[in-house]
Amino acid sequence: MTTESNPRSTHHRPARSGVAIILAAGLLIVVAFQTALTLGAPFGAAAMGGTNPGRLPDAVRIVTGFAALVWLFGAFVVLARGGKAVLPMPQAVAQAGTWILVGLLGVGALMNFASSSPWERLGWGPFTLIMCILCLVLARSRPTAVLPGGGRLARLPHRLHQAAHGRMVGPRGADPPRRPFLDRESTGRRPGPHSPARDQETTRTS
Repeated sequence: MTTESNPRSTHHRPARSGVAIILAAGLLIVVAFQTALTLGAPFGAAAMGGTNPGRLPDAVRIVTGFAALVWLFGAFVVLARGGKAVLPMPQAVAQAGTWILVGLLGVGALMNFASSSPWERLGWGPFTLIMCILCLVLARSRPTAVLPGGGRLARLPHRLHQAAHGRMVGPRGADPPRRPFLDRESTGRRPGPHSPARDQETTRTS
C-alpha cells in the first residue's frame, strides 16, 4: 500500500501573500521613518540609541538615507517572495533576500531592546520582533510559481508529486471517479455479471 506524503506535514508551506503584504507595509513604515530622519525631522530620540535627540547630525542622516533605501528594497523582496511582485525579480533572489531580512530584523530587534531609548526599547523593539517573525514565516514558505497571465500555482510541487505517482486529486482533494466495470479487452480481467461485455456475450449465445 502506497502512502502519499502530505505537503502540510513539512516545513515548506505554500507562499503566504497576506504575510508578504503585511510585512511590506511594516517595512514601508520603517522607510517613512528613516526618510523623515534623513530630511531633518526631530525624531532623533527614537533612533540610533537616542544619543542625538531632535534633529540628527548630517553624517548620521546619510546613514538613515541609506537605511531607507535598504528597507525599501526589502519591501520589494518580500512582495516578490509572496507572489505579489511589483518589480521583476528572480525567485532565487527573493528567497535569499528574505532570509537576509530575517537576519537584519533579528539583529535590529536585539539592538532596539538593548537601547537606552524608551522609544526604541518599548516601541521599535516589539515592532521589529514581530516583523522578524513574519519574515521568518515567509522565508520558510514554498516559492510560488507565477504564470504569464498573473495566476499563481502555489501547490505546483504537490501536483507534480501526485502526477509522478499516477494520481491526481480533484479541487477538494477527492480521488477521481473510477469506472465500476471494465471490459475484458482493456484490462484482461473477466467482466462483471452486468458489464456491457457480458451482455454482448449473453446476446450472442441466445
